[in-house]
Amino acid sequence: MGVTKVLLQIEKKTNQMVQLLTTLDETITWYSIKKIAMDLGVTVSTARRYVEELQSSLPNGWEIAQQAYKGILLIKPIDQSIQAIIHSWITDTLMFKMLELGFREQASNLQAIAQQSYTSIPSLYRMIRKANEFFEKDGITISKSPFHIRGQEEDIRNFFFHLFSEVQAINTIFQKDLLAIIHEHVIQLDHLIQANFSFAEKKKIVLFVAICVYRSKKKRPFQQLRLCKKI
Repeated sequence: MGVTKVLLQIEKKTNQMVQLLTTLDETITWYSIKKIAMDLGVTVSTARRYVEELQSSLPNGWEIAQQAYKGILLIKPIDQSIQAIIHSWITDTLMFKMLELGFREQASNLQAIAQQSYTSIPSLYRMIRKANEFFEKDGITISKSPFHIRGQEEDIRNFFFHLFSEVQAINTIFQKDLLAIIHEHVIQLDHLIQANFSFAEKKKIVLFVAICVYRSKKKRPFQQLRLCKKI
């Protein structure tokens, strides 16, 4: 199971919105509000609210067609995917933002996070407890006091490589100048060893190196990072 799928199990509402958008994208017939409510396990009024929120978050050229007694239908450009919308929802969740703060080591206590996110401390405790149940198998946990990501540095970097890769967040997480420098070195390496890296492979290498560089600047030792050594 991917990191984002686990994250969505923690963020219930976002998960339901993703299910709604995915079903609409795969459905070529009208999708009734009552059926939406049944499929998502919510009330009809909640289903209507989700549809309204979905409508307001769609990019230009997309729309939700509605017809009385029939339901709704997603209309979108044939050459565009729903993935960019889903990625934006995921990166806007409180869980993702907390993980990013942990990655950047920019928060030391939950009080500050609670104030910034207008969330209660008990709610954050419950979210962290649930996250730790899922992420412990990946070798990381979230410490509440002080707030930080706990685990072997190799596991932390691998975890965030998968997270940032799955939501295509490289350009929002890292500075463009850093990415450009790394990309130039990857191109030089490709020419040197004649690896013929694909575009996707270069992008993954750039992302992983950026993670290693950023974490190294935070004075985290490499601790025998096998992947960094290979790169």
